[in-house]
Parts: sequence; C-alpha cells; structure tokens
Amino acid sequence: MSALTVSQIQDEIQKLKYKEPESTKLVTLEQELVRAEAQSLVAEAQLTNITRQKFKEAYDLHTAAIIERAEKQIILANHARQLIEMMDDTPIVPGEERRGFAASDQAREVLNNAESHLRSWSPSVTRIPSSAGKLGTNAMPGDRNESTEQPSESTLVTAQRRVEDRERAQEEGREDEVRPAYPTSENATAAAA
Repeated sequence: MSALTVSQIQDEIQKLKYKEPESTKLVTLEQELVRAEAQSLVAEAQLTNITRQKFKEAYDLHTAAIIERAEKQIILANHARQLIEMMDDTPIVPGEERRGFAASDQAREVLNNAESHLRSWSPSVTRIPSSAGKLGTNAMPGDRNESTEQPSESTLVTAQRRVEDRERAQEEGREDEVRPAYPTSENATAAAA
C-alpha cells in the first residue's frame, strides 16, 4: 500500500504542475494516484460489504428476539386471562363481606400450565438467508479460500482499470457510462479481467 493518501498525492501533483509542469515525476505521481484511488475504492467496497453483512445479521437476530418475546407474551397473556376469569367481580352492598378466592387449585393449575407452555416453547422463525457467504476472507466477492486479508492482485487491477475508465469517461463527458470501480459480482470480475 502506498505511503501517501489520495489527497496527499493530488496535492503533490498540483504543486508539481504549478512549479514544474514538464516534470517526468508527474506521470509517476498520476499512476500512483490511480493505484491509491483503486485501493481506496476496494477498501470502501470491503467496508460496505462487511457493514451490510453485519447489519443484516444483527437485525435478523433482533427481529427474531422480538418475535420470541411476543410469542412468549401471548402465552402469558392467554394464561393471565384464565386467571382474570376466575376473579369474582360480583357486586356487594356496603357492609357485606367479599367471599374468599375459591379457585386457588385451579389458579395453581393455570400457573403450572403457563410455566409448562413456556418451557416447551420453540422458535417459529427461520434465519434470514444471506448472500454474504460469497465473500472471500478479504471481504470481496470471489474465492472463499483466499488465505490473505488483503484484496487479490486481480481485484486491485480491476479497480485500477475502472478508475482509469471512469476518469476517461468524465474527461469525455460520458459520466453515465461510469461503472463502480470495484467488482460488484463474480461475473463482473470475470468480465473485467
């Protein structure tokens, strides 16, 4: 990876164009700029890929937990309604004593049933499928058996070609033909190579 960032290289190019517009170092810096932009775009794609994967996984777990909680609350609410039904709401006149709760054995049975239903509960949701399994170890689509954390040389070359294509299209006013500078699928990687 280059020691200089894209903005530092751009600054050096501008200074050199101002001081020595015919310098041979200008071509080298422009090539280094293209490489740095390609690496930056690859890194951005990797970050986006991982962020989306983790976001989807997190919300899959979150919504599954919400459903679990709701299903268990339904179980508890249904049993609570049975207990409420056992309550005596017969009106009394002043001075009359309210009868004691006569359904304690039935209430105990309802509580035992509620506990039993909660213990036997099982999830009703399935995991949301993910396409992230197609990511290599470097967070880019492609070979899943890559042993390096760095993007492959072909990924960098593809990104570099796309940066150059984008720059040419912008110079020629064909900005609608600009493609992403990183591979968006295995087919795009193969087609670009």
